[in-house]
Amino acid sequence: MKYTLTVACIFLRSAWQAVSLRSALTALLLAPLAALSSRITAAAAPPAAFPEPAMAAPQVKAAARKEAWTLSTDDTRLTVGVSVEGQLCVFELSNPAVGWNWMPQPSVLPLVDKALVGGVTREIRWSFAEGVLDASDGQKLTLRFICEQPALELTSVWRAQPGRGPVRHALTVINRSDCAVTIFEQPSLQLELAPDDVPLCPGAKAKQLTLWCFHTEGFRGDPTGVYRSDVATPFYRMMDTTPDARFIPYAVFDAGGRQGVYVGIEWSYCRIAVSAPEGYESGTVRVRGGEFAAFQIALRPSEDFHAPPGFVGAYAGDLDDAGNSLRRFLFAHNTPEVLRRDSGYPKVQWNAFLATGETPGSWKCTESKFRPLVDLAAKLGYEEMMIDVGWWEGGTAAPEPKADPIRWPSGMARAAEYVHNAGMRFGLY
Repeated sequence: MKYTLTVACIFLRSAWQAVSLRSALTALLLAPLAALSSRITAAAAPPAAFPEPAMAAPQVKAAARKEAWTLSTDDTRLTVGVSVEGQLCVFELSNPAVGWNWMPQPSVLPLVDKALVGGVTREIRWSFAEGVLDASDGQKLTLRFICEQPALELTSVWRAQPGRGPVRHALTVINRSDCAVTIFEQPSLQLELAPDDVPLCPGAKAKQLTLWCFHTEGFRGDPTGVYRSDVATPFYRMMDTTPDARFIPYAVFDAGGRQGVYVGIEWSYCRIAVSAPEGYESGTVRVRGGEFAAFQIALRPSEDFHAPPGFVGAYAGDLDDAGNSLRRFLFAHNTPEVLRRDSGYPKVQWNAFLATGETPGSWKCTESKFRPLVDLAAKLGYEEMMIDVGWWEGGTAAPEPKADPIRWPSGMARAAEYVHNAGMRFGLY
């Protein structure tokens, strides 16, 4: 039987559960698409307005290739490297069983190009320093770029693990100067995707591309849940993920059920934007993921900024094949061993967040309300109890938070013991 990641819409019903794609999607085990078929809705045509210039700008042309490296999982092949002008480029994205390169033209991943130093905006000029491929544990490619003024260092790390699954990208910027430097949005991924010219199934048009995205249904709910949009120029859609709950930061681009690409961002406050401006060929899209366009952060000397990690995978087959590929990857590489060995995972969990607050809606949870909930949850058959935010004393700067002595006089160890004695597992934010 096939399974799909659209079940995320069920698992992430509340915003406080959407901690990060990396942790949340590890719970996605065995949920057939057929069970959700009644809720899959063809979305209305997205607005053609482009609220951010980066999504409407012409594609940046890559200069001639200087160096490149190929990383492969069982179902994703990605070639990444640099041009003679120092551009960070993705030259190939394909599934070996299909053989189509989704990037007939290299995709240039823009590096942050401006900074604020002493109240003055400065241009960042990156130079490629080195690329190192480590094959001791899967494949890990580290590309390093430097800027002299202001003194900054940027590392782009691409990782491919054995088995099925995507290639992961993590990007870090380090302030090497002796003063504070404010940097602006650095996308985690930017790809220009182009499907092949072959009609993919009876009645399908050549270069037909469908975007699938999934709402968390947190807090306010969503009448659609699973969104399906056929890509036709002009096209724009943004999947935003916020603490108030919006979309899961995961999107699938399916070419008629024969092959496709999926992308994701591993963070709970991020976005994936998709556009096809006027002049784009049929089905061709730009995908940009990571921080929001208005993002900025001040780095003190020696401080670093980690952009939200992203991943990209290419699959053969349909939407379920995309979900299966990512699900197996998450289970093999992102799930703790203690859970992989547990045949009863995932557990039925009660997250004792707002229900244990001092007052209705309070984020300050209390021991006095927690223990009665444990007793009730055990009788109802729950398998795991989770204490969420607000249990600690003071702020979050301390390396080892301590339980608030007034609201949790017995401490967290006793809370865990109480849950264990009730026959359930214990979780702590």
